[in-house]
Amino acid sequence: MTTLESFTDSVTVSADAARFTGLWLHFPEDPQGTSTNFIYGRDLRSYSIDVGGKQLVLAGRKFQVTEFGEHQTDKFEVTVIIPHGPNYDSERRALRSFVTSKRTVVARDNRGTVVFGSISNLSEEHQSEGSSFGFEVNRIHREEIWVD
Repeated sequence: MTTLESFTDSVTVSADAARFTGLWLHFPEDPQGTSTNFIYGRDLRSYSIDVGGKQLVLAGRKFQVTEFGEHQTDKFEVTVIIPHGPNYDSERRALRSFVTSKRTVVARDNRGTVVFGSISNLSEEHQSEGSSFGFEVNRIHREEIWVD
């Protein structure tokens, strides 16, 4: 029987000490079982926020007025490269399965970005050294649940 005392010599790592290489994707309900690391293309990312302001032109005003609602759209645009090699087909299938699952995914990268979102499209460009995949992770509303 295993007891908690068996684990007293384990190393504790703080969140600040955790380092990621490349891009990691996983399903939020099973991070250990579904985590997939795409190590190439780490600098091919961007993040955008659209707060949805609308410009209004009003009589009696020389310049327009901007009106903002409560909505926001966040996009994490990613390109990963899967080089030819022994894992080429399995990594391509894994990436495609995240998209075709139509489920919430978690994307984490080496710069500290963490996005819970959905992926609705995937493009593949064939290159001599492998394939380049581009996609967007669109942030979704996620309730934070804290347990005391």
